[in-house]
Amino acid sequence: MTISNKNDVIDSRDVIERIEELASTQIQVFNEQQSIEGDDDMCIEEDDYNSNHFRNWLKEGEGIDIDRDELILLLELQDQCEELSDWEHGETLVHADYWVDYVYDLLRECGDLPKEIPHYIEIDWEATANNIEQDYMRVDFGGEEYLIRNC
Repeated sequence: MTISNKNDVIDSRDVIERIEELASTQIQVFNEQQSIEGDDDMCIEEDDYNSNHFRNWLKEGEGIDIDRDELILLLELQDQCEELSDWEHGETLVHADYWVDYVYDLLRECGDLPKEIPHYIEIDWEATANNIEQDYMRVDFGGEEYLIRNC
């Protein structure tokens, strides 16, 4: 399951799962390369994708492997968001272009709006979305802007 910076909504648990999947493969390649170069002491554990040496190695090969590039982007995203309280348990990232639609759906789902709004009533969804945004922060995911709850 590839995670793209074009998705409307991304679940942080999917990001974590994909990082673990990609990192496992890349760490194997990294450790093989370290062994070939005689640097066995630089080999890392399968889940140690936060190692500075590994992260530098990833960036050195940027652009030569789609999975490697995806891992770099996902690690950068996680670095921005992992301090949020629910990152590991499931936090929603919403593409900025989808934000107004997301707010509309969110308010309907949580019952803040009546099921049937008369046709003559208009709601300024842009203003409503801007008001709700105060509880969110903006993060960059490969050049695309996402909003994630920050409270």
